Amino acid sequence: MCGVFATQAQAETITIKVHHFLNANSVQHTKMLRGWCDNIAKDSANRLQCQIFPSMQLGGTPAQLYDQARDGVADVVWTLPGYTAGRFPRVEVFELPFTMTNAEATSSAAWEYYEKHAKDEFKDTKIEIQGHTDNVGGFDSNMTLSKARAASVVDALVKQHGIAASRLMPHGASSIAPVATNRTDAGRAENRRVELVEM
Repeated sequence: MCGVFATQAQAETITIKVHHFLNANSVQHTKMLRGWCDNIAKDSANRLQCQIFPSMQLGGTPAQLYDQARDGVADVVWTLPGYTAGRFPRVEVFELPFTMTNAEATSSAAWEYYEKHAKDEFKDTKIEIQGHTDNVGGFDSNMTLSKARAASVVDALVKQHGIAASRLMPHGASSIAPVATNRTDAGRAENRRVELVEM
């Protein structure tokens, strides 16, 4: 998934345009994207809202979704490299049958593979470094903390791994995108994290 978030005035409601090619009855729409958007709204006290456009309602074809995210037609898109056949041939290897048996292991393998063999396929994109927090504390203090978390990772990637700073965009997401419950210590620990997202 590709995405861009803009931080604006605190009182202003920000609407995130989410675009995908599946129909409104698909699991990805009803569970994954809708659930993600509901969490964003809840955790930001409705300061962040999603407007989801299924079935290519913003126009174009599934093959154009990547460009729509890059060019600002949509803020977030859900797509697959295989829908742009031939454009990302090295990464398409991960869509071969029986390649993926475990989502976490496959994501890790895809990142390692990208780092070694496929960087040039995404040369016109950047990597957003997203800092996340649990829901302990206020939205604004968590935003400050998540931004600092992301900036720290950017600094390490530049200094220790030689990644060009111009390709890295630190972003604070506060507590708007939990991956686990915030009702337990273990869940809160999972939500305090940094994610790297290809833009």
